[in-house]
Amino acid sequence: MSTMSTLLQTINNDSFSIKKMEAENNLSTTKLSFKEDLARFCESPDRVQLKKILESHLGEFSYLDFKENWPSISKIARHILALANSGGGCIIIGVSDKTLEPAGIEELKDKKKFTETVYNFLPSPLRNEKNVGCLDFRYDDSEYTKIIGKKFQVIPVQSDDKYLPFVSMKDGDGILKNRIYT
Repeated sequence: MSTMSTLLQTINNDSFSIKKMEAENNLSTTKLSFKEDLARFCESPDRVQLKKILESHLGEFSYLDFKENWPSISKIARHILALANSGGGCIIIGVSDKTLEPAGIEELKDKKKFTETVYNFLPSPLRNEKNVGCLDFRYDDSEYTKIIGKKFQVIPVQSDDKYLPFVSMKDGDGILKNRIYT
């Protein structure tokens, strides 16, 4: 191979490496921005921040879980415990956990009934609206057309390290009493 072709090959390889690094950097920046958006949403949930999360399509993380439909309360309790033991996060009901598409839910679950039943599985430090609640979001109008006319419910989970680990208080479908979930 001539010196010129070797030089061209090196330049092409370096150029490819630089483009790959730039793409990885952009993804890393996007993920960081997403984490910041999610943190803001968990601290002060609002329609604008939820819309950003739904538009991102970045997937599930240890601090974010999607459910297309409401699973059993005991399964939700298990997810809440895992989030609390991992530093907090939220569960968004109405998004396909396979395609990440916002599907919406047919009917909003009664928030009072939800908290009354899910709190039976949770230890006392999590049994309050500040740490575990249920929020309703409706999009009758939006610039993100995929969510127009759809309803979502969000369960933000706040965690306090001084109470770790959080253990389940009751047996149920997919959850066992006195177990730690992460």
